[in-house]
Amino acid sequence: MTISEGTPGEAYLPRPRAPTSRGEFALVLGLPLLLWAVALLVRWNRGLAAVSDGQIARTLGFELLAGGLAWWVLRRRGWTLSTLTKPPRVKDVLWAVVLWVSAYVAAVLVTGSVMFLAPTAREILRTPPLTGFLSWPMVVAASTINPVYEEGLWLGYVWNGPADGRPVASVCVSIVLRTTVHAQQGWPALLAILPIGIVFSLYYARTGRLAPIIVAHALFDFVGLASLGRI
Repeated sequence: MTISEGTPGEAYLPRPRAPTSRGEFALVLGLPLLLWAVALLVRWNRGLAAVSDGQIARTLGFELLAGGLAWWVLRRRGWTLSTLTKPPRVKDVLWAVVLWVSAYVAAVLVTGSVMFLAPTAREILRTPPLTGFLSWPMVVAASTINPVYEEGLWLGYVWNGPADGRPVASVCVSIVLRTTVHAQQGWPALLAILPIGIVFSLYYARTGRLAPIIVAHALFDFVGLASLGRI
Protein backbone atom coordinates (compact mmCIF):
# COMPACT_ATOMS: atom_id res chain seq x y z
CA MET A 1 0.00 0.00 0.00
CA THR A 2 1.18 3.54 -0.72
CA ILE A 3 -0.06 6.87 0.57
CA SER A 4 -1.18 9.42 -1.96
CA GLU A 5 0.59 12.73 -1.98
CA GLY A 6 -1.39 15.49 -0.31
CA THR A 7 -2.64 16.42 3.12
CA PRO A 8 -2.00 14.15 6.15
CA GLY A 9 -4.74 11.62 6.70
CA GLU A 10 -5.66 11.36 3.03
CA ALA A 11 -7.01 7.97 2.00
CA TYR A 12 -4.67 5.10 1.22
CA LEU A 13 -4.44 4.19 -2.43
CA PRO A 14 -3.81 0.60 -3.52
CA ARG A 15 -0.64 -0.08 -5.46
CA PRO A 16 -1.41 -0.85 -9.13
CA ARG A 17 -1.27 -4.56 -9.92
CA ALA A 18 1.95 -5.51 -11.68
CA PRO A 19 1.78 -7.58 -14.89
CA THR A 20 2.52 -11.27 -14.53
CA SER A 21 6.27 -11.87 -14.50
CA ARG A 22 8.27 -15.05 -14.98
CA GLY A 23 9.20 -15.10 -11.30
CA GLU A 24 5.60 -14.69 -10.20
CA PHE A 25 4.44 -17.40 -12.59
CA ALA A 26 7.18 -19.77 -11.43
CA LEU A 27 6.36 -19.38 -7.73
CA VAL A 28 2.57 -19.27 -7.93
CA LEU A 29 1.93 -21.87 -10.63
CA GLY A 30 5.19 -23.44 -11.78
CA LEU A 31 6.40 -24.70 -8.40
CA PRO A 32 3.11 -26.43 -7.45
CA LEU A 33 2.90 -28.04 -10.89
CA LEU A 34 6.46 -29.34 -10.61
CA LEU A 35 5.79 -30.86 -7.19
CA TRP A 36 2.48 -32.30 -8.41
CA ALA A 37 4.30 -33.91 -11.35
CA VAL A 38 6.81 -35.54 -9.01
CA ALA A 39 4.02 -36.80 -6.74
CA LEU A 40 2.14 -38.07 -9.79
CA LEU A 41 5.11 -40.14 -10.95
CA VAL A 42 5.64 -41.58 -7.46
CA ARG A 43 1.99 -42.53 -7.05
CA TRP A 44 1.82 -43.93 -10.57
CA ASN A 45 4.68 -46.32 -9.79
CA ARG A 46 3.22 -47.32 -6.43
CA GLY A 47 -0.42 -47.47 -7.52
CA LEU A 48 -3.37 -45.97 -5.64
CA ALA A 49 -2.91 -46.35 -1.90
CA ALA A 50 -5.59 -46.41 0.76
CA VAL A 51 -6.66 -42.96 1.85
CA SER A 52 -5.52 -42.01 5.34
CA ASP A 53 -5.38 -39.00 7.64
CA GLY A 54 -1.62 -38.80 7.12
CA GLN A 55 -1.91 -38.77 3.34
CA ILE A 56 -4.59 -36.06 3.37
CA ALA A 57 -2.69 -34.05 5.99
CA ARG A 58 0.43 -34.00 3.78
CA THR A 59 -1.63 -32.80 0.81
CA LEU A 60 -3.32 -30.08 2.86
CA GLY A 61 0.00 -29.02 4.35
CA PHE A 62 1.40 -28.60 0.85
CA GLU A 63 -1.63 -26.60 -0.24
CA LEU A 64 -1.45 -24.32 2.80
CA LEU A 65 2.26 -23.64 2.24
CA ALA A 66 1.92 -23.19 -1.53
CA GLY A 67 -1.22 -21.09 -1.12
CA GLY A 68 0.40 -18.92 1.54
CA LEU A 69 3.47 -18.37 -0.63
CA ALA A 70 1.30 -17.56 -3.65
CA TRP A 71 -0.79 -15.04 -1.74
CA TRP A 72 2.33 -13.39 -0.26
CA VAL A 73 3.82 -13.01 -3.73
CA LEU A 74 0.60 -11.72 -5.28
CA ARG A 75 -0.09 -9.26 -2.47
CA ARG A 76 3.36 -7.76 -2.94
CA ARG A 77 2.52 -7.34 -6.63
CA GLY A 78 -0.71 -5.45 -5.95
CA TRP A 79 -3.29 -8.25 -5.98
CA THR A 80 -6.30 -8.14 -3.67
CA LEU A 81 -9.29 -10.42 -3.16
CA SER A 82 -11.24 -8.21 -5.55
CA THR A 83 -8.70 -9.17 -8.24
CA LEU A 84 -9.75 -12.80 -7.90
CA THR A 85 -13.46 -12.59 -7.27
CA LYS A 86 -16.47 -10.39 -6.81
CA PRO A 87 -17.73 -10.10 -3.21
CA PRO A 88 -19.72 -13.10 -1.92
CA ARG A 89 -23.51 -12.88 -1.59
CA VAL A 90 -26.08 -14.87 0.35
CA LYS A 91 -27.56 -16.28 -2.84
CA ASP A 92 -24.14 -17.72 -3.72
CA VAL A 93 -25.18 -20.73 -1.63
CA LEU A 94 -28.09 -21.39 -3.99
CA TRP A 95 -25.86 -20.96 -7.01
CA ALA A 96 -23.35 -23.36 -5.45
CA VAL A 97 -26.02 -26.06 -5.30
CA VAL A 98 -27.02 -25.34 -8.91
CA LEU A 99 -23.38 -25.59 -9.97
CA TRP A 100 -22.88 -28.81 -8.04
CA VAL A 101 -25.92 -30.46 -9.63
CA SER A 102 -25.05 -29.14 -13.10
CA ALA A 103 -21.46 -30.32 -12.88
CA TYR A 104 -22.53 -33.72 -11.55
CA VAL A 105 -25.04 -34.18 -14.39
CA ALA A 106 -22.40 -33.11 -16.92
CA ALA A 107 -19.94 -35.65 -15.51
CA VAL A 108 -22.53 -38.44 -15.66
CA LEU A 109 -23.50 -37.54 -19.23
CA VAL A 110 -19.90 -37.45 -20.45
CA THR A 111 -18.95 -40.72 -18.77
CA GLY A 112 -22.18 -42.40 -19.88
CA SER A 113 -21.73 -41.23 -23.47
CA VAL A 114 -18.18 -42.55 -23.66
CA MET A 115 -19.24 -45.92 -22.24
CA PHE A 116 -22.16 -46.07 -24.69
CA LEU A 117 -20.04 -45.20 -27.72
CA ALA A 118 -17.13 -47.43 -26.65
CA PRO A 119 -18.53 -50.45 -24.77
CA THR A 120 -15.11 -52.09 -24.74
CA ALA A 121 -13.86 -49.27 -22.52
CA ARG A 122 -16.32 -50.00 -19.71
CA GLU A 123 -13.84 -52.05 -17.72
CA ILE A 124 -11.22 -49.32 -17.99
CA LEU A 125 -13.74 -46.68 -16.94
CA ARG A 126 -15.06 -48.63 -13.99
CA THR A 127 -14.49 -46.39 -10.96
CA PRO A 128 -12.42 -48.14 -8.28
CA PRO A 129 -13.91 -47.61 -4.80
CA LEU A 130 -12.04 -45.43 -2.34
CA THR A 131 -10.45 -47.42 0.44
CA GLY A 132 -9.11 -46.34 3.79
CA PHE A 133 -10.30 -44.42 6.82
CA LEU A 134 -10.48 -40.71 7.62
CA SER A 135 -11.37 -38.88 10.80
CA TRP A 136 -14.29 -36.50 10.40
CA PRO A 137 -12.16 -33.44 11.23
CA MET A 138 -9.88 -34.43 8.34
CA VAL A 139 -12.88 -34.85 6.01
CA VAL A 140 -14.04 -31.34 6.91
CA ALA A 141 -10.53 -29.88 6.62
CA ALA A 142 -9.99 -31.43 3.19
CA SER A 143 -13.40 -30.24 1.99
CA THR A 144 -12.56 -26.70 3.11
CA ILE A 145 -8.90 -26.13 2.26
CA ASN A 146 -8.62 -27.99 -1.04
CA PRO A 147 -11.47 -26.15 -2.83
CA VAL A 148 -10.16 -22.73 -1.78
CA TYR A 149 -6.63 -23.51 -2.97
CA GLU A 150 -7.52 -25.22 -6.24
CA GLU A 151 -10.19 -22.78 -7.39
CA GLY A 152 -8.04 -19.83 -6.35
CA LEU A 153 -5.27 -21.26 -8.52
CA TRP A 154 -7.05 -22.78 -11.53
CA LEU A 155 -9.57 -19.97 -11.89
CA GLY A 156 -8.61 -16.94 -9.82
CA TYR A 157 -4.93 -16.85 -10.76
CA VAL A 158 -4.96 -18.34 -14.25
CA TRP A 159 -7.80 -16.11 -15.44
CA ASN A 160 -6.48 -12.87 -13.93
CA GLY A 161 -2.75 -13.54 -14.23
CA PRO A 162 -1.03 -15.33 -17.12
CA ALA A 163 -4.19 -15.65 -19.27
CA ASP A 164 -5.70 -12.26 -18.38
CA GLY A 165 -7.79 -10.82 -21.21
CA ARG A 166 -7.81 -14.08 -23.18
CA PRO A 167 -10.99 -15.96 -22.21
CA VAL A 168 -10.50 -18.88 -24.61
CA ALA A 169 -6.94 -19.44 -23.37
CA SER A 170 -8.16 -19.08 -19.79
CA VAL A 171 -10.79 -21.80 -20.22
CA CYS A 172 -8.38 -24.17 -21.97
CA VAL A 173 -5.45 -23.70 -19.57
CA SER A 174 -7.66 -23.91 -16.50
CA ILE A 175 -9.36 -27.13 -17.63
CA VAL A 176 -6.15 -28.81 -18.80
CA LEU A 177 -4.31 -28.06 -15.55
CA ARG A 178 -7.25 -29.08 -13.36
CA THR A 179 -7.60 -32.38 -15.21
CA THR A 180 -3.90 -33.20 -15.48
CA VAL A 181 -3.14 -32.98 -11.76
CA HIS A 182 -5.74 -35.70 -11.13
CA ALA A 183 -4.26 -38.10 -13.68
CA GLN A 184 -3.13 -40.55 -10.99
CA GLN A 185 -6.79 -41.27 -10.21
CA GLY A 186 -7.25 -42.91 -13.61
CA TRP A 187 -9.59 -42.44 -16.56
CA PRO A 188 -12.85 -42.45 -14.55
CA ALA A 189 -11.70 -39.44 -12.55
CA LEU A 190 -10.45 -37.63 -15.63
CA LEU A 191 -13.74 -38.06 -17.47
CA ALA A 192 -15.57 -36.71 -14.43
CA ILE A 193 -13.22 -33.81 -13.71
CA LEU A 194 -13.16 -32.57 -17.31
CA PRO A 195 -16.88 -31.63 -17.50
CA ILE A 196 -16.77 -30.30 -13.93
CA GLY A 197 -13.92 -28.01 -14.94
CA ILE A 198 -15.87 -26.84 -18.00
CA VAL A 199 -18.96 -25.98 -15.92
CA PHE A 200 -16.91 -24.16 -13.28
CA SER A 201 -14.89 -22.23 -15.88
CA LEU A 202 -17.96 -21.11 -17.83
CA TYR A 203 -19.63 -19.91 -14.66
CA TYR A 204 -16.53 -17.97 -13.61
CA ALA A 205 -16.21 -16.46 -17.09
CA ARG A 206 -19.83 -15.33 -16.87
CA THR A 207 -19.88 -14.00 -13.31
CA GLY A 208 -16.33 -13.54 -11.99
CA ARG A 209 -17.45 -15.13 -8.70
CA LEU A 210 -15.41 -17.78 -6.90
CA ALA A 211 -17.58 -18.32 -3.80
CA PRO A 212 -20.27 -20.50 -5.47
CA ILE A 213 -17.57 -22.54 -7.23
CA ILE A 214 -15.63 -23.10 -4.02
CA VAL A 215 -18.77 -24.26 -2.19
CA ALA A 216 -19.74 -26.56 -5.08
CA HIS A 217 -16.21 -28.01 -5.09
CA ALA A 218 -16.45 -28.48 -1.32
CA LEU A 219 -19.68 -30.45 -1.78
CA PHE A 220 -17.95 -32.77 -4.28
CA ASP A 221 -15.04 -33.32 -1.89
CA PHE A 222 -17.24 -33.88 1.14
CA VAL A 223 -19.52 -36.37 -0.62
CA GLY A 224 -16.50 -38.22 -2.03
CA LEU A 225 -14.67 -38.46 1.31
CA ALA A 226 -17.64 -38.89 3.66
CA SER A 227 -17.83 -42.62 2.93
CA LEU A 228 -14.39 -42.97 4.56
CA GLY A 229 -15.27 -40.90 7.62
CA ARG A 230 -14.84 -42.57 10.99
CA ILE A 231 -15.31 -41.22 14.49
